[in-house]
Amino acid sequence: MFGLIIEADLVVCDVSIHNANVFYELGIRHGLRRSHTVLIKGQPLADAPPFDILTDRYLAYDVAEPARQRDKLVQTLKATLATDRETDSPVFKMLPSCATSIRRASSSCPRISSRRRRAPRRRAWRDGCACSPPR
Repeated sequence: MFGLIIEADLVVCDVSIHNANVFYELGIRHGLRRSHTVLIKGQPLADAPPFDILTDRYLAYDVAEPARQRDKLVQTLKATLATDRETDSPVFKMLPSCATSIRRASSSCPRISSRRRRAPRRRAWRDGCACSPPR
């Protein structure tokens, strides 16, 4: 699951309700990828957004009729992919000199690509692969 969150070119995260797994996965995405994360939230909300993401940009949609925002969502996704904005991650905004985030590890690292079906990625990282995360 985390591999998909990290490797995806674009992630849409719905923060309409307080769900610990969603916030945890959003934190992983923000911690390891600089950009291309879109937050959406349904309205009216039963839960107010947590303080940590209160000021982030969201695409709001009506929970009774979410399809009404489909065109706006498509427009937002296209704009997000085309943007030259350096980051949408609060981690990389706060630490701009932080090393570049992981990007498509399985396709850029031949050791991981060749082992994808035979062994977990972390094994290749432990073996000292050139794309290993810092220790």
